[in-house]
Amino acid sequence: MNKMWFIASKVPHQEFGASGGDISNYLELKRLSENYDISIFSIFSFRQINNLREIILKKKKLSSLNNLPIFFAILNKFLILPIKIVFNYSSYPDTVFLTRGGIAYGRLIRFLFGNRCKIYIIVRAYEDLNFSNNTTILPKKSLWRMLDYKFSFFFVKLGFKVSNKIIVNSNFMKSKMINLLDNSINQIKVVYPKTYMKKKIPYFKNIKSIGFINRGEHKGTTFINELATQLNQYNFYIFGDKLETNLTNVIQFGYQTNREFIYDKIQLILVPSIWPEPYGRVASEAIISGVPCLVHNIGGLAEAVNSDIFKLDNLDTYLWAEKINWINKNITKVITELKKSQLTLLEREKKNLGWI
Repeated sequence: MNKMWFIASKVPHQEFGASGGDISNYLELKRLSENYDISIFSIFSFRQINNLREIILKKKKLSSLNNLPIFFAILNKFLILPIKIVFNYSSYPDTVFLTRGGIAYGRLIRFLFGNRCKIYIIVRAYEDLNFSNNTTILPKKSLWRMLDYKFSFFFVKLGFKVSNKIIVNSNFMKSKMINLLDNSINQIKVVYPKTYMKKKIPYFKNIKSIGFINRGEHKGTTFINELATQLNQYNFYIFGDKLETNLTNVIQFGYQTNREFIYDKIQLILVPSIWPEPYGRVASEAIISGVPCLVHNIGGLAEAVNSDIFKLDNLDTYLWAEKINWINKNITKVITELKKSQLTLLEREKKNLGWI
């Protein structure tokens, strides 16, 4: 069995508060662990996971390992983790996956293991693009992220240069990478995130409940508040962070680890992001689960829904309200389009299975 390492800022997990990138990495590593021996190194944890398969089979909470304060995380990143990598030399891997803070170790990995080891860099978010030295693209800013961008710039750029392949989650992100790495176009491969959702045939006759997964203002919280005010005949189910509102048609569900629970509760979901999403796994999850999804046509969101019916080119609440009411009056047509999108998305997932 081939041995793989995964080096990142945090252990990928499927728990409360996890980012879309974390969940996508978890799902992909979970699939790979069926055939490969995967070890995980994390900047935010002193502990090392030596066998991901055992963790998954025993259903342990990987998120419990992501608990280092910033000071110790810095110490781990620049001192302890490099030492761990060097001392694990005797059990060198065949393949190393690097993402987020782990990309800075690309040059060290290449120096230790040479060309016998393949290096894959996974880019799922703007935080992975430290080498661009552009902090304005970050959806959320913090002192840690700003400092990490500034001080990791050189090493991250070297990491990208020595990689065998760069995996991105949309053609939109591929175009970003081509602009930043114009001499590495052949290295870049689009691998859309697998949803691991069961395909469901749409069964609803009308729209009663509209869903929104809240992860901050960059996801469109103000827009949702305005839309819920305008469309008081619909219930708005909010998952994730609490939406600050007094509206009676807004119901808060908090974080949900069971994604099927989310899509079983609603007949439509909205992704009105105000910043260019790298992909938008929620949109694909919803469609495969038999739930239509309206997205703001920005970044990679259009690729996630794969249908012109389900995207709008701006964030005008009146246009979105009209579209929602139109969907409610044209359910048969919408379901037909939804089925087409399902087939395309599922076929695309099958093609991605052999990307290593």
